[in-house]
Amino acid sequence: MPSRRTTKTRPIFSPYTVGTALLIFSSPIISSCSILPEAKTVSIPQKYSGKELPTAVQSAQIAGYETIAHSIDTDYGDVDTEPGSEEMTGWTVCFQKATSSSGSTDPEDVTIELDVIMKGIPCPISPESSIAYHRIPRIKGMKYTDAALLIYKETSVVDTPAASAYSDVTLPSDVGDWKACSTDDGEGEEVTNPNFEVNVEVVPPSAKCPKKESYGEGGSVYLYKDDDDTGSEESATYYANCTAVREAGDAPLYADDPGYREGLDRDGDGVACEPWGRQ
Repeated sequence: MPSRRTTKTRPIFSPYTVGTALLIFSSPIISSCSILPEAKTVSIPQKYSGKELPTAVQSAQIAGYETIAHSIDTDYGDVDTEPGSEEMTGWTVCFQKATSSSGSTDPEDVTIELDVIMKGIPCPISPESSIAYHRIPRIKGMKYTDAALLIYKETSVVDTPAASAYSDVTLPSDVGDWKACSTDDGEGEEVTNPNFEVNVEVVPPSAKCPKKESYGEGGSVYLYKDDDDTGSEESATYYANCTAVREAGDAPLYADDPGYREGLDRDGDGVACEPWGRQ
């Protein structure tokens, strides 16, 4: 009768298996899954709120801090604060928060989070508050130069080019005394980016602002001949001065000529912008 053959098996919890298990669970792969300590808010003596972002970042980095910048306006996200980054230009620091994983105030352990907003836009009262954007002011009836200045004062917008409110009226080279009617954004609209241009629609000083608008492929289309009380297309012609008349080849202007006005007729004889030496 054949003898029974027995097989010995290695114990499950032998010193070998226990040592292997300890090695695995102490490896970087497993330990990386552990929960990292939450960053603690710490107090630092430096104050960066109110400074332009490049200045604040440079000062913080000289002091040894790491910096992160977030736009308060969620449309723009984070702002690169690496040395030499052009993204930092045009931003202002509103709020700051210093954090450290260890709770230490040693600059090497501290990260400064900067909440920023586009330069020219007011900071909100707190990081949780809504942004109170500037709004386009009422400019109807003002001289173009005065309207452009008011827009700058109220919104920080610098680029305010003039555009003819009437599609059949050509702008002269100088529109300083022309009458402002409106902007392409409209009165009361929020200015969310002061770097964008705001077009100011203007008409000749003696003309009226458009009464109505219709829309075509190029945007708003206003016809002076439709809005003018006289119904005359010729009344749309306007010259800022006699130099403009001569450059257009229309000098002299007689009282019944398009563009004639008393302001160009120095001696009031019904003939404006007469040949040189005759005025």
